[in-house]
Amino acid sequence: MIIHSYLIVKASPFSTISRKEQSLLRRNETLKAARMLIRVMGNISRFPAHVVPILTSTVVVCSKAGLKAAAHRAAVMLMQPEYRQKIDAKYKKKIEVFVRHSDRGEDPEEARLPCPHCAYPVPETILACDNCKSTIPYCIVTGRHVVDSDFAQCPSCNFPGFFSELKKLLALNEMCPMCSSPLNDTIPGDIAAFLHKDRQNMEQMSIKSS
Repeated sequence: MIIHSYLIVKASPFSTISRKEQSLLRRNETLKAARMLIRVMGNISRFPAHVVPILTSTVVVCSKAGLKAAAHRAAVMLMQPEYRQKIDAKYKKKIEVFVRHSDRGEDPEEARLPCPHCAYPVPETILACDNCKSTIPYCIVTGRHVVDSDFAQCPSCNFPGFFSELKKLLALNEMCPMCSSPLNDTIPGDIAAFLHKDRQNMEQMSIKSS
């Protein structure tokens, strides 16, 4: 999930297949891209070989999205001795200035969407509900957690997403960001049935691992 969160932001060094067509940045979805980079930054230790490009992207995109506090956190991390000399010369001076002079106020609160299990409002990029303690599947287009009022699945790989977001990709003649298949047959889906099957799959995996 963390790798996919980065893949949908921009063409990634993790992949040999370009995801440029499906990228949030190419579609000017700057705030959504920034939220995904914040998620990746929170798991940066999992990508030791790519720390500098990920954090650099986080500084640039979060700044553009108005998330100055998140951008500042990423910039401070980049100033650590083990990363500072590896920053692309194109961005290094700007990041150094940003660390010294950036306004460190609070970022705007993240929008909340109803949990598909219990309808409790959950921050849109959080994939676990504090109220019902359920894990919430994520949209393969945006990385946000899915909702029952705007749900669909890729007709090929069956991964979930917002119906409206999948239709946007279809209108742009783009493919599924998970399996690169056409989205022509995408229709609104039954989220209750999907969640039931998802729970069954998780229970079976738990039994096999025990």
